[in-house]
Amino acid sequence: MPKPDFITRFKAAEYLGISVRTLDRMLQERQIPFYRLRGRVYFKKQRLMEWFTSLEHNPLNRKEGEVILAGKSKRKVSTPKRYIE
Repeated sequence: MPKPDFITRFKAAEYLGISVRTLDRMLQERQIPFYRLRGRVYFKKQRLMEWFTSLEHNPLNRKEGEVILAGKSKRKVSTPKRYIE
């Protein structure tokens, strides 16, 4: 292992709370930052945390009347007049 601040894929999976198999799939799809040295894969904990926090979704920033459906496009929903004061 190159330096103490680098971790292996097993430790990275544990750190992220995912299985090694899921981590390997993410590596194949280039979804996660990693380093490769002589055929071995390493991760930097700080870089993993930066990457993970960049994935944050904030549904509270949506516009009024906008509904976000999982896997679907956004659509407007009108509020019935009886609920408007």
